Amino acid sequence: LPPPSSHCILTQREVPTLVTRIEALCNVSRRQFERLKIIRYTRGEYFKPHWDAYEGRRSGSGFSNSNRIITLFCYLNTVAEGGETNFSRLGLVIRPQQGHAVVHFPGTVECTRDDRCEHEGCTAVADKWLLNCQVWADAKDEHVESGMRECDSIALNSIVI
Repeated sequence: LPPPSSHCILTQREVPTLVTRIEALCNVSRRQFERLKIIRYTRGEYFKPHWDAYEGRRSGSGFSNSNRIITLFCYLNTVAEGGETNFSRLGLVIRPQQGHAVVHFPGTVECTRDDRCEHEGCTAVADKWLLNCQVWADAKDEHVESGMRECDSIALNSIVI
């Protein structure tokens, strides 16, 4: 069996140009970003259907009484088969192509979830690499940012078959 999906956290200091570009694209402050993640899926891994936002206000990932409002992910490699991102409620399937970014709005500034944004990562046939950025409605609490780099291998709701 392949290992579970893995990710590596990037600090904003490691990729300042990228952070500035995401701020400009989304018209938000970097203080609203969760930690940036590089994610790797290997053969047989997938991410089951889910929403990136919550229903109502939540506290987590250094944010208090807020919610995710923007998701941006960028494919870091082209995958010839498998590994698509499927927004089934929208009838939209996106094939991974290096350099292509997907921006969607899973929640509103009023912190309600948009159920149309349910999506899944289809089963990978070959390695798939992504950069992921989650943006919250409100800025991160000042006392939370540690700036430490953290690399780890985790399940990420993936199912290994």
